[in-house]
Amino acid sequence: MARPDVDTAGVPHASQARSMTAAAGVEQHHAPLPIYGRLQKTTATALPAGIYTDALTVSIEF
Repeated sequence: MARPDVDTAGVPHASQARSMTAAAGVEQHHAPLPIYGRLQKTTATALPAGIYTDALTVSIEF
């Protein structure tokens, strides 16, 4: 399905190109957004406590 803002060659229409150019000239003077809380990287992928009976078998051949 064709997008209404892009012609058949994939080039933005003139009206879309003008709005993209105008938006590119706007400077942002905002401080970075604060991060509330911290990621606990050591426990994010840790397995729950318990006994695991699955075994991994590795074969190495030379």
